[in-house]
Amino acid sequence: MKRKNIYVIVCAFILCAAMLLSACGETVAEPVPDDVAELVEAADTEGPETADTSEEPAAAPSYVIDYEALFKSRDPEEVVMTVDGREVSWNEYYYWIRYYAEYIQYYIDMYKYYGMDYKWTDPADEEGTMTLADSVRQDAGNHMSMICAIENYAEQNGIELSEEAQKAIDEGIKDQTVQYCGEDATEEDFDKFLRETDYLSLDIYRRYNRASYLHHEIFEQLYGKYGEKVSDEDALKFLENNGYMRANHILFMTVDPSTGEALDEATVAEKLALAEKTAAELKKITKKDKLLKKFAELKTKHDEDTGKFQYPDGYVFTTGKMVQEFENGWKDLKDYEISDPILSTYGYHVMIRLPNDPDAVIEYSDEGTALSARMEYANSAYSEMMQEKIDAADIILSDSIIGMNIADFLIEAPEIVEESPQIPVETPETAGE
Repeated sequence: MKRKNIYVIVCAFILCAAMLLSACGETVAEPVPDDVAELVEAADTEGPETADTSEEPAAAPSYVIDYEALFKSRDPEEVVMTVDGREVSWNEYYYWIRYYAEYIQYYIDMYKYYGMDYKWTDPADEEGTMTLADSVRQDAGNHMSMICAIENYAEQNGIELSEEAQKAIDEGIKDQTVQYCGEDATEEDFDKFLRETDYLSLDIYRRYNRASYLHHEIFEQLYGKYGEKVSDEDALKFLENNGYMRANHILFMTVDPSTGEALDEATVAEKLALAEKTAAELKKITKKDKLLKKFAELKTKHDEDTGKFQYPDGYVFTTGKMVQEFENGWKDLKDYEISDPILSTYGYHVMIRLPNDPDAVIEYSDEGTALSARMEYANSAYSEMMQEKIDAADIILSDSIIGMNIADFLIEAPEIVEESPQIPVETPETAGE
């Protein structure tokens, strides 16, 4: 049967994992150096199809993990790990080995596509303390530690899934049972399907979904859905400690926004004259409330910044996020002070420096949710708290796992005929849509 990937844990949960692993200083397999983006960009003009291959040597064989042999190397029910007494079976542990292994395999294949030989036995860190194959086992262990930590925290603090979350999980399973097993299929049929496609039981599938929703329940109880429970003091301290700056501006563009080409000299001169007039008009206002009101009026009338609709109240940024002239302009001002026109590659900026605000928008999530300092603080504080739980946990690995070498299960890659599709999974972000 052609395998279909079922990735259960939602994007937000995976992001949480990445933050936790980063916070503890653990090595996360990252086989992509800084120049990968340059490689991909260069492919537009110098891809494999145009490269000179007249003297190219025969390609070295590629190797992949024999996942079936790896899975069958142990009893699925064997306890390979405990976290504060909470057990992890080989079946559960294997799922994350496969998850991280397929992540690495993607980049190995990408390297090979661009003529670079990157192998499973290559180092995963600068110190060379582990190979890519070794890192997969560590990352799987880290992820299961996080899942157990979430479960333990919820149990110790009496946090249960909401009825809405439980309903979302149940409905998701029903929908996927019908989608992949047929209209009259039962949960037993779906369990069989999961085992055949991902060596994943329905119980484990439920556990991972439950942990994902518990992650959100804990977060919301501590900080609110969007960090609204975070105090002004904590949010402002977060902004200060991380070097955030805040400013609003009115941009008079000196380039064509569609082409990036400079406007003619006469038009640029007109833009400068209007920018100078705007700055002078604003500088005459001494009362803060009137200044902000007038600034908003003139911004609506003159501002040509394409980001003004997402960030009508200005930008909250750190060093290097804005063009240097914009950052320098902020540093030259005091709070609520108006700048002279500042020239950058975009045009002339008339800027007002603003004090930090816990509710000002820093950025937007992938789903389009506005994220303020309260939410950014909450994400950081939650990650630190959960990592402390993991660091303090009594984690025991079985001898079977300690002695396991993923590289022992490498086989020469078969010729790829067709990619297997991924099965979409309903997430807390999409539930109920």
